[in-house]
Amino acid sequence: VGGPNFDEIEEIFEEEEFIHKTSTPSH
Repeated sequence: VGGPNFDEIEEIFEEEEFIHKTSTPSH
């Protein structure tokens, strides 16, 4: 089971993915 910090970790993961998408130039 994820545990008490699972939601927080998931939120951070989505945020990092968003940063990677926006910082990476689309060709």
